[in-house]
Amino acid sequence: MTTQRPKIICEIGLNHLGKKKYFYKYLDYLSSKNIYAITIQVIKDSFFKNSKFKNFKLDLDVISEFIDSIKKSKKKIGIATNDTEKIDFCEEKKVDFYKVINADLRDFKLMNKLMKIKNKSIFLSTGMSSFKQIDFVLKKFNSKRIKLIHTSFGKKIEEINFERIKQLKDDFKLPVCYGNHSPHLETISSSVYYNPNSIFFYVKLNNKLNFPDNEHAVKVKDIGKVLKKIFLNFNIKRKNLKWILVF
Repeated sequence: MTTQRPKIICEIGLNHLGKKKYFYKYLDYLSSKNIYAITIQVIKDSFFKNSKFKNFKLDLDVISEFIDSIKKSKKKIGIATNDTEKIDFCEEKKVDFYKVINADLRDFKLMNKLMKIKNKSIFLSTGMSSFKQIDFVLKKFNSKRIKLIHTSFGKKIEEINFERIKQLKDDFKLPVCYGNHSPHLETISSSVYYNPNSIFFYVKLNNKLNFPDNEHAVKVKDIGKVLKKIFLNFNIKRKNLKWILVF
């Protein structure tokens, strides 16, 4: 039996607040960190119209430049998207993987488009979906490139239900990741003990601005501390595993 350290994926989401300069402030922090990838959102234009996020929309040329900058930093780039029409743009930019949020799992047009892409992982956030709903989607889109993400939106630690990671693995025989949406940020490093394939967590610049993913995001200046705790927990877990195997 072996155990592999989870890949760390930092998510910007809409925490750039529609400002190009904030985009690059994130990259300044993240490019030097021991992380696997950065995700950004490329979503439908209709989402921004007549909403509180109307000023958060970035032009594709800004996103294109930012993708290039991430690649230069030697980090992988993931795209969280619900926009079928922008997938071709993402493919032209040669992004590394895609993420689909729970609300879009039954968007079969989107899923069909993503499934036609070869050799790229598709991360599906399971959110509050039942196992029956997840099973329906996976039977329709059977692919070894799919990886599941366990996310919990509960405010209490006991509502996170880390055991669901193992349950998803056992039921669907796919890699399962942890996606943090908990205000209890210590749970990010605690998830290591449940063997996630990857760990996704949102980042923010500070506590002064009103970020969309504010409550469950890690301040960029604290990313190093979070990573240190993740790696520490992994080493503790690995040593304990060896002890169990030997004795």
